Amino acid sequence: MADCTQGHANPEGQRFCGDCGEPLPTGLSEAPPTNEAFDRVPVPGGVVTADEPGVRACPGWLIPAVVGGALIAIVLIAVFVLGGGGGDEGQRVSGTFTLFDQDTADLDCIGTGGYNDIGPGTEVRVSDEGGTVLATGALGSGKDLEGLGCIYRFSLKTVPDANFYEFEVAHRGGITYSRAKLENQEWRVDLSLGDIGNDL
Repeated sequence: MADCTQGHANPEGQRFCGDCGEPLPTGLSEAPPTNEAFDRVPVPGGVVTADEPGVRACPGWLIPAVVGGALIAIVLIAVFVLGGGGGDEGQRVSGTFTLFDQDTADLDCIGTGGYNDIGPGTEVRVSDEGGTVLATGALGSGKDLEGLGCIYRFSLKTVPDANFYEFEVAHRGGITYSRAKLENQEWRVDLSLGDIGNDL
Protein backbone atom coordinates (compact mmCIF):
# COMPACT_ATOMS: atom_id res chain seq x y z
CA MET A 1 0.00 0.00 0.00
CA ALA A 2 1.14 3.56 -0.72
CA ASP A 3 -0.08 6.44 1.43
CA CYS A 4 -0.18 10.06 0.33
CA THR A 5 0.76 12.88 2.71
CA GLN A 6 -2.88 13.17 3.70
CA GLY A 7 -2.89 9.57 4.97
CA HIS A 8 -5.09 8.14 2.25
CA ALA A 9 -4.32 4.49 1.45
CA ASN A 10 -3.77 3.54 -2.21
CA PRO A 11 -2.91 0.25 -3.99
CA GLU A 12 0.74 -0.45 -4.92
CA GLY A 13 1.67 0.84 -8.36
CA GLN A 14 -0.85 3.67 -8.38
CA ARG A 15 0.77 6.99 -9.32
CA PHE A 16 -1.84 9.40 -7.88
CA CYS A 17 -3.98 9.31 -4.73
CA GLY A 18 -7.48 8.08 -5.51
CA ASP A 19 -8.97 10.41 -2.88
CA CYS A 20 -7.09 13.73 -3.23
CA GLY A 21 -5.16 13.31 -6.50
CA GLU A 22 -1.76 13.89 -4.86
CA PRO A 23 1.22 12.28 -6.70
CA LEU A 24 2.40 9.18 -4.89
CA PRO A 25 6.08 8.21 -4.25
CA THR A 26 7.50 6.04 -7.10
CA GLY A 27 10.35 4.41 -5.17
CA LEU A 28 12.98 5.74 -7.62
CA SER A 29 16.22 7.28 -6.27
CA GLU A 30 18.92 9.53 -7.81
CA ALA A 31 21.66 7.67 -9.66
CA PRO A 32 25.14 7.83 -8.12
CA PRO A 33 27.68 10.22 -9.72
CA THR A 34 29.91 8.82 -12.49
CA ASN A 35 33.54 9.40 -13.46
CA GLU A 36 33.01 11.66 -16.46
CA ALA A 37 36.62 11.33 -17.67
CA PHE A 38 36.18 7.55 -17.79
CA ASP A 39 32.58 7.40 -19.05
CA ARG A 40 32.85 9.95 -21.86
CA VAL A 41 34.93 8.72 -24.78
CA PRO A 42 35.76 11.11 -27.66
CA VAL A 43 35.04 9.68 -31.10
CA PRO A 44 34.93 11.28 -34.59
CA GLY A 45 31.78 13.35 -34.86
CA GLY A 46 31.01 13.65 -31.13
CA VAL A 47 31.30 12.02 -27.71
CA VAL A 48 30.07 8.57 -26.75
CA THR A 49 28.96 8.23 -23.13
CA ALA A 50 28.85 5.06 -21.05
CA ASP A 51 25.10 5.37 -20.47
CA GLU A 52 24.24 5.07 -24.18
CA PRO A 53 22.63 1.73 -25.14
CA GLY A 54 25.12 -0.90 -26.27
CA VAL A 55 28.18 1.23 -25.45
CA ARG A 56 30.88 0.35 -22.93
CA ALA A 57 33.22 3.01 -21.72
CA CYS A 58 36.96 2.45 -22.31
CA PRO A 59 39.89 3.85 -20.37
CA GLY A 60 41.62 6.98 -21.64
CA TRP A 61 44.86 5.15 -22.54
CA LEU A 62 43.19 2.74 -24.97
CA ILE A 63 42.59 5.09 -27.90
CA PRO A 64 46.17 6.48 -27.99
CA ALA A 65 47.48 2.91 -27.80
CA VAL A 66 45.34 1.81 -30.75
CA VAL A 67 46.34 4.85 -32.84
CA GLY A 68 50.01 4.33 -32.00
CA GLY A 69 49.82 0.68 -32.99
CA ALA A 70 48.20 1.58 -36.31
CA LEU A 71 50.95 4.11 -37.09
CA ILE A 72 53.65 1.56 -36.33
CA ALA A 73 51.95 -0.95 -38.64
CA ILE A 74 51.82 1.63 -41.47
CA VAL A 75 55.54 2.41 -41.06
CA LEU A 76 56.47 -1.28 -41.12
CA ILE A 77 54.40 -1.88 -44.26
CA ALA A 78 56.05 1.11 -45.98
CA VAL A 79 59.53 -0.15 -45.09
CA PHE A 80 58.61 -3.63 -46.30
CA VAL A 81 57.31 -2.42 -49.66
CA LEU A 82 59.91 0.28 -50.38
CA GLY A 83 62.71 -1.93 -49.20
CA GLY A 84 61.75 -4.66 -51.65
CA GLY A 85 60.59 -7.06 -48.95
CA GLY A 86 58.07 -8.57 -51.34
CA GLY A 87 60.70 -10.90 -52.84
CA ASP A 88 63.69 -10.96 -55.19
CA GLU A 89 62.67 -8.80 -58.15
CA GLY A 90 66.02 -9.02 -59.98
CA GLN A 91 69.60 -7.82 -60.05
CA ARG A 92 70.98 -4.37 -60.76
CA VAL A 93 73.60 -4.49 -63.52
CA SER A 94 76.05 -1.65 -64.05
CA GLY A 95 78.60 -1.27 -66.80
CA THR A 96 80.58 0.80 -69.26
CA PHE A 97 80.54 1.11 -73.03
CA THR A 98 83.68 2.36 -74.74
CA LEU A 99 83.65 3.71 -78.30
CA PHE A 100 87.09 3.95 -79.86
CA ASP A 101 86.70 6.73 -82.41
CA GLN A 102 88.73 9.94 -82.51
CA ASP A 103 86.07 11.90 -84.39
CA THR A 104 83.50 11.10 -81.69
CA ALA A 105 85.95 12.24 -79.01
CA ASP A 106 86.42 15.52 -80.86
CA LEU A 107 82.64 16.08 -80.92
CA ASP A 108 82.05 15.84 -77.14
CA CYS A 109 81.27 12.12 -77.40
CA ILE A 110 78.47 12.55 -79.92
CA GLY A 111 78.88 9.77 -82.48
CA THR A 112 79.43 10.72 -86.08
CA GLY A 113 79.79 8.99 -89.43
CA GLY A 114 79.44 5.25 -89.00
CA TYR A 115 78.87 5.76 -85.26
CA ASN A 116 76.10 8.35 -85.46
CA ASP A 117 73.79 6.03 -83.51
CA ILE A 118 76.07 6.18 -80.46
CA GLY A 119 75.98 8.92 -77.82
CA PRO A 120 74.39 9.96 -74.53
CA GLY A 121 70.90 8.45 -74.31
CA THR A 122 71.55 5.55 -76.68
CA GLU A 123 69.51 2.52 -75.59
CA VAL A 124 71.12 -0.42 -73.80
CA ARG A 125 69.14 -3.68 -73.68
CA VAL A 126 69.59 -6.99 -71.93
CA SER A 127 67.73 -10.10 -73.12
CA ASP A 128 67.55 -13.69 -71.91
CA GLU A 129 68.57 -16.81 -73.86
CA GLY A 130 65.16 -16.85 -75.55
CA GLY A 131 65.45 -13.29 -76.86
CA THR A 132 62.99 -11.79 -74.37
CA VAL A 133 64.02 -8.27 -73.35
CA LEU A 134 64.52 -8.24 -69.58
CA ALA A 135 65.48 -4.61 -69.00
CA THR A 136 66.50 -1.45 -70.80
CA GLY A 137 68.64 1.53 -69.93
CA ALA A 138 70.60 4.28 -71.65
CA LEU A 139 74.16 5.47 -72.03
CA GLY A 140 75.11 8.37 -69.83
CA SER A 141 77.20 11.36 -70.85
CA GLY A 142 80.49 10.25 -72.38
CA LYS A 143 83.99 10.97 -71.13
CA ASP A 144 86.85 11.70 -73.54
CA LEU A 145 89.65 9.10 -73.46
CA GLU A 146 92.45 11.53 -74.36
CA GLY A 147 91.32 11.71 -77.98
CA LEU A 148 91.09 7.95 -78.50
CA GLY A 149 87.33 7.79 -78.08
CA CYS A 150 84.73 8.01 -75.30
CA ILE A 151 83.55 5.89 -72.41
CA TYR A 152 79.91 5.90 -71.31
CA ARG A 153 78.40 4.47 -68.13
CA PHE A 154 75.01 2.79 -67.84
CA SER A 155 72.86 0.99 -65.27
CA LEU A 156 70.09 -1.58 -65.69
CA LYS A 157 67.79 -1.93 -62.71
CA THR A 158 65.95 -5.07 -61.56
CA VAL A 159 67.14 -7.47 -64.26
CA PRO A 160 65.14 -10.73 -63.76
CA ASP A 161 66.85 -14.09 -63.32
CA ALA A 162 68.02 -15.97 -66.40
CA ASN A 163 70.66 -18.55 -67.34
CA PHE A 164 72.25 -16.30 -69.98
CA TYR A 165 72.14 -12.55 -70.61
CA GLU A 166 72.76 -10.80 -73.92
CA PHE A 167 73.74 -7.11 -73.75
CA GLU A 168 73.27 -4.88 -76.79
CA VAL A 169 73.93 -1.17 -77.38
CA ALA A 170 71.80 0.43 -80.13
CA HIS A 171 71.56 -2.28 -82.82
CA ARG A 172 75.19 -3.31 -82.86
CA GLY A 173 74.66 -6.96 -81.97
CA GLY A 174 74.97 -8.43 -78.52
CA ILE A 175 77.53 -10.01 -76.23
CA THR A 176 76.35 -12.92 -74.07
CA TYR A 177 77.27 -13.59 -70.45
CA SER A 178 76.32 -16.57 -68.34
CA ARG A 179 74.73 -15.95 -64.98
CA ALA A 180 77.75 -17.51 -63.27
CA LYS A 181 80.11 -15.09 -65.05
CA LEU A 182 78.02 -12.06 -64.12
CA GLU A 183 77.91 -13.19 -60.51
CA ASN A 184 81.71 -13.58 -60.58
CA GLN A 185 82.01 -10.05 -62.00
CA GLU A 186 79.60 -8.73 -59.33
CA TRP A 187 76.97 -7.97 -61.98
CA ARG A 188 79.16 -5.60 -63.96
CA VAL A 189 79.86 -5.62 -67.72
CA ASP A 190 82.33 -3.66 -69.85
CA LEU A 191 81.55 -3.40 -73.57
CA SER A 192 83.46 -1.75 -76.38
CA LEU A 193 83.15 -0.86 -80.05
CA GLY A 194 85.71 0.39 -82.57
CA ASP A 195 89.23 -0.26 -83.69
CA ILE A 196 90.61 -1.04 -80.20
CA GLY A 197 89.14 -3.64 -77.84
CA ASN A 198 86.52 -6.31 -78.37
CA ASP A 199 84.00 -4.95 -80.82
CA LEU A 200 80.28 -5.40 -80.46
